[in-house]
Amino acid sequence: MQQEYIVNACSGKSIEVRKNQIITIIDMEGEQVADFLRKN
Repeated sequence: MQQEYIVNACSGKSIEVRKNQIITIIDMEGEQVADFLRKN
């Protein structure tokens, strides 16, 4: 299953990612991507 999320500037998003899933993060404006955190 493929899903797409847009996270606006100065905001955040929580997405559950299961073991062995692959995620791709793309900065649509070509600038620096914000922090990416993993919760155990």
